[in-house]
Amino acid sequence: LCAVATRAFYGGKKLVTVFVPDRVKTVGKQAFAACTSLAKVSLPAIAKLEPWAFDKCPWQPPKADA
Repeated sequence: LCAVATRAFYGGKKLVTVFVPDRVKTVGKQAFAACTSLAKVSLPAIAKLEPWAFDKCPWQPPKADA
């Protein structure tokens, strides 16, 4: 597993915690969007977050420094 596919967990209302292993380099577009119970995510060494990967989730990735 080197990527989380586009919309892989879209709308997963019971998903609360996610651990993404180091070998995953991309989280696809809307992969976890609308996971309305998502409270904790571990994203070590992520190379790329596609647009809206965590759209409409209570947990949001840290903002990149501008």
